[in-house]
Amino acid sequence: MTAEADPDEVDAAWAALIGKPGEVDAMAWWTHLVTRRALLTAVSARIGDELAALAERWHRDGDSFATIGTRTGLSRARAQQLVERGRLVLTLRRPT
Repeated sequence: MTAEADPDEVDAAWAALIGKPGEVDAMAWWTHLVTRRALLTAVSARIGDELAALAERWHRDGDSFATIGTRTGLSRARAQQLVERGRLVLTLRRPT
């Protein structure tokens, strides 16, 4: 399953998370953009972790890899990889 980003939502997220260059010099704006990219990369990774955890939950609840693949638009093999990643994510989240 793929999703297209709504251009208006992209603009709103940009305004909220990135801002405008304003009167800063080019190097300050560059530095700001690099730090924002690092933040958004981490957020994107967390979304991937959450998707994997959901796939693992579906599998634990009895769904086959094929069913998860159909539900998510992934191949059966890719769904299995996602479930395995979800197991790792959930293991790392557990308090020791």
